[in-house]
Amino acid sequence: PTYNERWAGMSLDEWASRERGENNWMVRQLISKSNQEPLTSKDLELAKEIIRTKFVVGLMDQFEESVHRFNFLLGVDESDAQNNQ
Repeated sequence: PTYNERWAGMSLDEWASRERGENNWMVRQLISKSNQEPLTSKDLELAKEIIRTKFVVGLMDQFEESVHRFNFLLGVDESDAQNNQ
């Protein structure tokens, strides 16, 4: 669990400025670097490139458009009746 009662009254800025032992967790996960290894701006750019090229986001309030985008990027033939079930 990540909830901590001490953080309940903090603003986002206040929470983000605190040292919690985390150091760019998502960047480290994406590029497979440990907490002991220093991060560089090149590491950040690599993580951003991974997100740009490997992730697709869909929105529930634009469900049909999102599914169409997924199909397009995954090469699904929407004209095939079997794929429209």
